[in-house]
Amino acid sequence: MAEIAGKVQRLLSELNQRSAKELKLARWSHWLNICAMLLTLITTGAAVAYGIFPNHSSQVTAGLALVPGGISLLATSLKLETRCNWHYRRYYALSALIRTIEIELPETPTQDQIVAVSTSLGKLDVDLESVWEKDLSLDWKKFQKND
Repeated sequence: MAEIAGKVQRLLSELNQRSAKELKLARWSHWLNICAMLLTLITTGAAVAYGIFPNHSSQVTAGLALVPGGISLLATSLKLETRCNWHYRRYYALSALIRTIEIELPETPTQDQIVAVSTSLGKLDVDLESVWEKDLSLDWKKFQKND
């Protein structure tokens, strides 16, 4: 019994740590995405406002006009919104496993019940890692020379 209780505590501790980390990363990704959008709007407005003024420098206007496109390209290339959603998806899945342990399992779970939760965690890791590799990793293959 003490052995199973120790396993439950270790699994719950791991889930809580990982859940807190994913929530932090999700929030950072969210705010980074919001800041990129706001910076794009602000720099677009600055370029337009500067271009309206008489005696403006066309070089400065052109430089200001490049900034929003650069920010948008960076945000799109890094897939900030998709990363944010991925971290939130992982956070919610980890939270569901925590609820399973804390609420759905009996006070003294069996070894099989703990193994089932641990197996679910492993499957979650594999599934979300494949999503990361497929949808979120930077694809440098298109820049390689084809022989």
